[in-house]
Amino acid sequence: MDKTLIVFACLCGFAAAQFGNNFGSFGVASNAGNYNRGQQNQNRQFQEAPRPTGVCKELNERYPVPGSCDKYVECLNGTAEEKLCPDGLRFNPNVNFSVYPCQYPNEVACLERSALQPAQPTEQCEHQFGYFKLGDSSNCSYFRNCVNGVGYDFQCPEGLAWSSVSYRCDWPDEVEDCDAEAFLGFRCPEVPISKELGAPAGFRYYRAENNCQKYFLCIGTKPRVLFCGSNTAYDDLTNTCVSADEVAACPSELRAQAARIREEEKQLLAKELEFNAKTTNKRLCRGYRHHFNIGHSRNNSTFNKNKMFTYICAVLIVASNVQVMLAEIPEALSVRSPICQQKNGYYKVDASCDAYIECLNYQAIEMICPDGLHYDPQSKWPGYPCGYPMDVPCVGRGASQPAQPTAECPHQYGYFPSPLAKENCGQYRMCVGGQALEMVCPTGLAFNPESGRCDWPDQVPSCKVEDFLRFSCPAPPVDADGAPLDIVLNYKYNDNCYYFFSCEKGRARLLSCDEGLAFDPASGQCIEAEYVNCGPSH
Repeated sequence: MDKTLIVFACLCGFAAAQFGNNFGSFGVASNAGNYNRGQQNQNRQFQEAPRPTGVCKELNERYPVPGSCDKYVECLNGTAEEKLCPDGLRFNPNVNFSVYPCQYPNEVACLERSALQPAQPTEQCEHQFGYFKLGDSSNCSYFRNCVNGVGYDFQCPEGLAWSSVSYRCDWPDEVEDCDAEAFLGFRCPEVPISKELGAPAGFRYYRAENNCQKYFLCIGTKPRVLFCGSNTAYDDLTNTCVSADEVAACPSELRAQAARIREEEKQLLAKELEFNAKTTNKRLCRGYRHHFNIGHSRNNSTFNKNKMFTYICAVLIVASNVQVMLAEIPEALSVRSPICQQKNGYYKVDASCDAYIECLNYQAIEMICPDGLHYDPQSKWPGYPCGYPMDVPCVGRGASQPAQPTAECPHQYGYFPSPLAKENCGQYRMCVGGQALEMVCPTGLAFNPESGRCDWPDQVPSCKVEDFLRFSCPAPPVDADGAPLDIVLNYKYNDNCYYFFSCEKGRARLLSCDEGLAFDPASGQCIEAEYVNCGPSH
């Protein structure tokens, strides 16, 4: 499997579509023509404003509204407020209070909470937020990321199909509405079925006709396409990837390059073996001379010490070199790799964040995630095992592969600060295959480089909150002793009726009112919009 076989869930499903431990990085490309602060009323549904309801058991907590999948009650300082997730997102009651609670459907099982707000479709999107499949059952790789009703189209890597269930790119045979044979252009040949033994078990491999580095894996009757690594090609005799110079079907340029690299590796290995053998021989002989004791023959004549030492040392050297040669026998000659505890599965490489072992039919193959991604030890075969560092922290493992930067991206894949973030904390850059897409967080949120997600600006050390929000919280009221009161106060946002600033302990956050409500400065809450004088401009 080639390193470039990257599940495009890593583009969006693994990270951008996953809110995870901080408010998720659903963003919108900065060139979206209808997204700007002059049209903020389009995003009213993003963060709902207070509407007193319910009872708070804790000072700060959230709990679902019975029967609803996207409504919830949030308690701040013991005051209950009903809120509504943006269209397309679901309330997750299991996240910490400091985490934004609205997430994509694949991350939230609503179960008995089945009711949802009416959809708010646009010409491009069936919901304001979400990931939606494009194409038919024979063209399964395209999908659309909708942010604030604006659609952005993407394509999974070659051979992978978009799954509307998991919100990830997956093997086409794992995607229910994808015709794997039509999509890949390959049909697994029929295999005779024995009356005594039934259908043959295990995997079958077939070479691709037009690409010597490409081959198909058949699981039952369902095909998957795989790729050999650089300078290797598929050998249909051994059903493995071998040096490309051994495969006649490969282009002459590739074969010549593979032969040159293999010769260089062979010479390097020979030097290493020679050095190791010399070092081992000297150590063996030196150690034996130190412990050698003089014996006696039956006629009490003393052995010649030097002659005996020379003989025994020679035997040890030969035995040592034989062991070295035996150790170099390729693991592939064994029927079953000792690494593979199960027939198929993934195993971590302790010294690496992004390398891993994949076992197929008890044969171990060392793989490496694309640059910028980490191997997830919790992944289960046959799911894709690589994820973003924000979702797969590399704790207790070694360093990653060397970065493969481009002019736009420090890694091939990932979420990184944008140069535009100096003027706007909400700007960030999404890198896909070394190409950068400029994105911007939803209104009022800033990109957090540490978590790789959009977050409250007061949680981002590099963001100057007052400059970013263009607002500074007034000094809070004090108690009889002159200490600031620990309360939440709301303030009007410029001349916009639907947004307001919420201040707690001097920290400002920009929130918005629910649909049909407007902010009332007198009460500091959102009330029915008809009772608020918004003026003709609103």
